[in-house]
Amino acid sequence: HSQAVGLMLALAAYFRGQIYWAKDIIFLVNEHDLLGMEAWLEAYHDVNVTG
Repeated sequence: HSQAVGLMLALAAYFRGQIYWAKDIIFLVNEHDLLGMEAWLEAYHDVNVTG
């Protein structure tokens, strides 16, 4: 997983220099796979997707 985080950081550094992309891309790193993703989506979009 450390290689994936390194790649993510490199992509973030590259995207930061792109004037049209920098504010439209969100990198999400979590411990609990699907649960973490669902929790983030619910909080970010203020919805309840898990029922």
